[in-house]
Amino acid sequence: MGMCSARAAVLIRYPPVMFLQPARLVASSCRPGATTMRSRIRPVLFAASRKLGVLVVCTSLLLSCHFAHAAESGGLQVGISPATIQLGPGEVGDVILTITNTHSTAVDSIQLQSLSDVGVRVKLEPMKLNSIGAGASVAWPIHLTTSAAGRTVGMLQFVLRYRREVNGVAVPGTAVAALTIQERPPLAIDKLVDVRLEAAIDSLKEKPPTQMYLVVINRASVPVTITGLKAYAPASININPETLKVDPVLLPPQSSHVFPITASVSNQARSTNERIVFQADLAWNDAGRPQKGSVLVAQTVPVSVFGESDILKLLGVPSFFLLPGFLALTTFTLLWTRVVPKKGLTPALTTAEFGLIAVTLSFAALPIFRWGTGRDYLAGYGMRDVMLVWFGSVIAGLAVWIVVAGIIDLVHHYRVHKEDIARRTDAARRQEELARRTPQRDDAPLTILAKLGLNTAKFPLDQVDLQLNQNLIPCFLLLEPQEGIPQAWVAPPVQLRATGHVSRTRDQLIDDLQQPRTRDDRTELMRVLRGAQEAGWDVRWGGALGVLTGPQPVDPNQVQKRQRLAGLEFVGVP
Repeated sequence: MGMCSARAAVLIRYPPVMFLQPARLVASSCRPGATTMRSRIRPVLFAASRKLGVLVVCTSLLLSCHFAHAAESGGLQVGISPATIQLGPGEVGDVILTITNTHSTAVDSIQLQSLSDVGVRVKLEPMKLNSIGAGASVAWPIHLTTSAAGRTVGMLQFVLRYRREVNGVAVPGTAVAALTIQERPPLAIDKLVDVRLEAAIDSLKEKPPTQMYLVVINRASVPVTITGLKAYAPASININPETLKVDPVLLPPQSSHVFPITASVSNQARSTNERIVFQADLAWNDAGRPQKGSVLVAQTVPVSVFGESDILKLLGVPSFFLLPGFLALTTFTLLWTRVVPKKGLTPALTTAEFGLIAVTLSFAALPIFRWGTGRDYLAGYGMRDVMLVWFGSVIAGLAVWIVVAGIIDLVHHYRVHKEDIARRTDAARRQEELARRTPQRDDAPLTILAKLGLNTAKFPLDQVDLQLNQNLIPCFLLLEPQEGIPQAWVAPPVQLRATGHVSRTRDQLIDDLQQPRTRDDRTELMRVLRGAQEAGWDVRWGGALGVLTGPQPVDPNQVQKRQRLAGLEFVGVP
C-alpha cells in the first residue's frame, strides 16, 4: 500500500507539465516553418502519450489498492461455538453463532440461512438488532433438533448475508460458517447394567408354579431407574402378570435389585424345551440428557405335562400322539380275550400290524378330540387333556368291542331266525298289498276305481242282480272272489249332484260321460270324475237302490249276472 501511495503522489504532482507540453507542440506545429521541425516534434508527442498511459494505469492501480486496503482493514467475522457438536437420534442441541463487525461502518439487512442434508431441523431465535455497529459483536442462539430415525453426520453450513455503505453506496456482503455434526456414541447398555435370571428348574409344570428371580445389577457410575418389566413366552408358559407389575425402582451405582417372578405351564403345553425372554426397561441421564433403553435376558426351560412322561414310560409308547390308538386297541384286545368270546385273535397281530392299527386310530382320534373339546392336543395339552385322551380311548375300545361282540351275536340270531323273519316279512307284505287293493265299505267312488286298477279288474263293470231280503237289487260287480278276497264285491251306481255354483253344466258332464272312451276306460272315467269334483259336483254313491248304499262284500251265490239294462249306468247325473 505504501508503494502504491508513493507512485500516486508522483503521478499527481506532474500532470500539469504532461498536459501543457502536447499543447505547446500542437501550437508550434501550426506556425510557419513547422515542417522543418516535425522530426523534432514527433519524439516529444510519443513521449507525452507514453506518460499519459502510465498516468492512467497508475491511477487504476491506486484505486484498486485503495479498495483492497479498505476490504482488508475490516470485515464481518462469523464464528460457531462449539464448532463440533455430537447429537443422537431425536436429541436437541444448542450452538451460539457469534457475529463480529470489523468493518469501519455498520452493517444491516442481516439474513441467516442454513444449508444441510444431514436431516437436522434448525430453529433461529429472532434477531433483536436491525444492524451491527462498527467493531460490535452479536451472539445469535441456534437450536438444533435431529431426526428420531436415521444417522445425523455431516456439515451444517450457515450463510450470513448483510449490507453496508461504502462512500454512500450500499455494498452487499456474505459470510459463511460451518458446524460439524457428529453422531453421539451411545452408552453401551450392557456396560450400564447386568441382568440375570436365577432359577433352579428341572422341569416347568402346570402345578405347582415355579419361582424365578430376575436380578438387575447397576455397574455404571450413574443412577439407573428400572421403569418396567416385560416377559415374552410361548403360549405353553404362563407368566404371572402381577409379578411383572413393578413401580419404578432407582438403582444407585454399584447396587442391585431382585424381582421374584412366578411361571407355570398352561393347558396348551408340549414336552419340549421352551425359551423365555425377559425385558427390563431402564432410564438414566447421560451428560445431562435423559436416556431410555431396555436390556433382555433369555432362559431355556424344559416343559413337561404332569404325569405324561410316567404314563408313556409305563406303557412303552414313544409319543403322546400314539397314546389314543394304543389304548383303544389294547382295551379291545383285553376284552376280546378275557370276556367275550374268550379267544385269541386268529391270526395274532404282528408288531407292524399292531403299530399300523394304533397309528391309524391315533390319526382318527385327532378330529374327534377337536370336535368334542374344541382343542387340538397337537398344538399343546395339559393334564386335563391327558385324562380325556386316556378315558376317551379306553371307552372307544370298549364301545368297539361291544359293537363287534353284539354284531357277532346278532349274526348268530339272524341265522337262527332267518326263515321265520323272511316268512313274516313276506306275509306282512302280502297282507299290506291285499289291504291296499281290497275294497272297503267306506271307500269313495274314485278310491274304488283306483283299487280296481290294482286288481286288474275288467272295465266296464258287469251288471248283476243281488238277491237281498228276497229282493233282486240291480248293481255292478266290482270284484269276483279271488286269492285273499273270498267274497264278491258289488256297488250301486255313482251319482253326480251339484252342491251349489258349478263351473260345468249338467249337459257338459253328460256329454263327457257318454263318450265311448269314458265308458270303456277306467282311467278316463277317473279323470272326468275328478274334473267334476273340481267344478263343484259331489261324486258319491247313489242311494236310490235301497239298502245298497256303497261297496259291499256279498256271498258269490247271491250274485247273478245279467244282460245290461237300459237306464242302469255306473255313473248318473240326476
